[in-house]
Amino acid sequence: MRARICGQQELYVKEDSEVSMRCELSQGPHDLGTIFWYLGNVPVYTDQTSLQSVRQPRVSVHTEWVDGLKSTLHIARAKLTDSGNYTCMPTFGQSATINVHVVNGNFKISIIRLCSLPPPSIEPQKNDIYAHIICKIFI
Repeated sequence: MRARICGQQELYVKEDSEVSMRCELSQGPHDLGTIFWYLGNVPVYTDQTSLQSVRQPRVSVHTEWVDGLKSTLHIARAKLTDSGNYTCMPTFGQSATINVHVVNGNFKISIIRLCSLPPPSIEPQKNDIYAHIICKIFI
């Protein structure tokens, strides 16, 4: 069994924005255990050491069983130091990796993966509001 991270393998986000990564492992004939997250080779620890972080944690993980094992790593207010290779490692099965780039500055990043014909049109938004488009392909 192999875990998979939904979406692209490269993720670009603006500093101070939110980042969510979802890892899925299909249901097998046995207990799937749990999923651990790593940044590089270091385990990702959630912010639950202070009262303020319990109310509004900057880093949180939510794991659930819904047609398999699913784990979402959420980072609020992304920092430059949050950049790197994130790996979701299931107790049983092969891991999956995503590379996250947190950028600062007043420039816009445009990465578009065309997944329909005709391709989607994207128009500039006011106040630097960004839209995230997710496409699914059914075969």
